Amino acid sequence: MNQQRVICFIDGFNLYHAINRLNTPHLKWLNLWSLSSVFIRPKSQKLVDVIYFSAYADWLPQSKKRHTQYVKALISSKVSTVLGKFKQKDRKCPKCKHKWCGHEEKETDVNIALAMLDLAYKDKFDHAFLISNDSDLAPAIHMVRKNFPHKLITTIVPPHYTPLPIFDHSPLDR
Repeated sequence: MNQQRVICFIDGFNLYHAINRLNTPHLKWLNLWSLSSVFIRPKSQKLVDVIYFSAYADWLPQSKKRHTQYVKALISSKVSTVLGKFKQKDRKCPKCKHKWCGHEEKETDVNIALAMLDLAYKDKFDHAFLISNDSDLAPAIHMVRKNFPHKLITTIVPPHYTPLPIFDHSPLDR
C-alpha cells in the first residue's frame, strides 16, 4: 500500500502566541517535527516535510536571539524554515488617540500560500496540514483544492487561539 505524503505548513507566530497564552514556557521550544508526526496516520501516511514560517523581531534583541536559537534547533530536527520580515507601522488608539510605533509581520502568509501552491504543482504532497488560524490563507487553500481536488488539506488551529488585539499599549510596541 502506498503511503500518502504529508507536508505540514506552520504559521510560526500564530502557533507561538497560542502557546504563550498557555503559560507553559517550555512549550515554546516545541519540536515541530514531533508535533506534526502526532497528526499523521503512520500506517497510511508519511511525513515528508515540516515547514516553519516566521520572522525575526529585530527591534527586540533578546527575543531575536532566542528565536534564532529556536530556528537553529528546528533545522537540526529536519524542519525547513522560511523567514519573512517585520515592518514598522505607526499606530494610534481610536479611543484615546495615543500614538506609538508598532511592528507588523510581513510575508509570512504570502510565503505559506506560495509554498503550498508551489509544492502542490510540483506534486510533493498528497495531504497538507496547515497549523494556523489565519483566514488570509483561505484563498490559497481554495486554489489548491480547486486545482488539485485529489489533494487533502487539513487546518489545525493552535490551542486556545484568540487573535491578538489590534491596539496593544504594551511597552514592546512603543
